[in-house]
Amino acid sequence: MRLVRIAACSLLLASALVLVPRPAAACACGALISNSGAAVGAETSLITWDGSTETIDMVMVLDGRADDAAWIMPVPRGTVATLGDRTVFPKLVTATLPRVEKQYTFWPTLGFGNDGAVSGAQRPGGLSVSTSEVGPFTVSTLSGTDPEAVNTWLDEHGYPTKPALTTTFADYLAEGWSIDAVKLTSPGGQLSGSLDPLRMTFATTAPVYPIKLSNYAKDVQGVVLYIVAAHRMAITQEASPGSYVEPIFAGTVAAADLGLKPLDGNDVYLTAFSQTLQPGSVTADYQFGRAADDTPYQRVTYETVDLSWVTLLGAIVVVLVVMVVVIALAIRQSRRRSTWTPGWPRD
Repeated sequence: MRLVRIAACSLLLASALVLVPRPAAACACGALISNSGAAVGAETSLITWDGSTETIDMVMVLDGRADDAAWIMPVPRGTVATLGDRTVFPKLVTATLPRVEKQYTFWPTLGFGNDGAVSGAQRPGGLSVSTSEVGPFTVSTLSGTDPEAVNTWLDEHGYPTKPALTTTFADYLAEGWSIDAVKLTSPGGQLSGSLDPLRMTFATTAPVYPIKLSNYAKDVQGVVLYIVAAHRMAITQEASPGSYVEPIFAGTVAAADLGLKPLDGNDVYLTAFSQTLQPGSVTADYQFGRAADDTPYQRVTYETVDLSWVTLLGAIVVVLVVMVVVIALAIRQSRRRSTWTPGWPRD
């Protein structure tokens, strides 16, 4: 069975990844595909935080077919991996759709414009490896203090990696984190379409989004995050300082509408944003905290209503009125001339 090796440079990448064949140099960020035309067409992530526990759900959409998929994720120690709920993502998209407002145009464009589970083994170098089966996922958790041992294990087990990652692995291990190496295999032998979501749950006093591995990406990385909490959330530590963060949505949503547990009465507060990260620009993980207030935000899409016909009709009416007046004046003048008798003064 041909191996499809996909190494996601963080927990949650959100846009299409560029795929290259096996002979190319392996990179833990980006993707590596072996003799397959398949590609990760999209990745969307949901962070849910109740004040003490965070869950991260990630779902990938595969364009085409492949045999296996694999990626690498730094996670806090004690993270539990389970299957996520694939039905929540369409609901998130619906809940964050732009508000449509109409704008009226009274002038014709004339064509100039557009509408717009668990077994364990101890390895040399203080590396502990535990493996769990989570539905179609095989999750290997690498814990310890030796980043070189992590790199060696990943390389021995078919994951794209390189020595440059050692420094970032060392940062995570020093903070007590682990490295999850995940493989997804289809029982039917082929993976395609929307893949099963993987959920990671861990205790934390503030939401975090591990993404430092994206610094080693070969291509631009798109990130889209949905954050569910009791209040509006703000980025307290940027992954790439100076890069523009585009807000998508902020507002209260009925928990039932998303299929989630309520955090404030019957509601949750949903915050969403997107960002494009350039390779070499990522210096830290995202961290989040409560925003200064719960002011809502929603994008606006303007729908142009063409009322140029009103202008055209008005112009026609004006022209007709002017013509009638001109004709009437001409007729009157003509009548005066026809009734004038020489020697008599004109009126």
